[in-house]
Amino acid sequence: MHSEIKIYKASDQHIEDLVNICLSNVELYEPIMPGAFQKYAGSISRHGLPTTYDVMVIEYKCKIVGFIGTIQLADDIVYLMALYLLREYQGMGIGRLVMGKLISTFQNKSKNEIVLLAHKDAKWAISFYEKQGFNFISELEAEIKNYANGLLEKHYIKNSVLFSLKIN
Repeated sequence: MHSEIKIYKASDQHIEDLVNICLSNVELYEPIMPGAFQKYAGSISRHGLPTTYDVMVIEYKCKIVGFIGTIQLADDIVYLMALYLLREYQGMGIGRLVMGKLISTFQNKSKNEIVLLAHKDAKWAISFYEKQGFNFISELEAEIKNYANGLLEKHYIKNSVLFSLKIN
């Protein structure tokens, strides 16, 4: 399965795929983030690929099944702001393989840490990241905003928890 997964930079031809991935996750996230995924899908549909972060698509067996969003916060720190798969591809081990590829890529680029924010009630996401070796840092807004000399302040999401993975 590992060789069947490709990750590469998204282009305008992937807009419909990203919208579909967002919409496939509405049912999962609606109870904790009402309207968020419909709004995100609508924004991508109207405005195209986000320009405030890097977007990569996840391809499995020649089909786009997910996407990743990252922001380089510092020379050695990457913020993983999005990792979403189509619902029908969740639970198949694809996310684990994607994380392995991401970690390897970031190590090769001399990154030392990956940080992410997960909604505190997204227990499935928290469990997934913990299984990938991420460590809980804080759920306190002030601590999250001040992490790494304030690098996450403008990225703070209400009701989120901060996780970190040291990779080098």
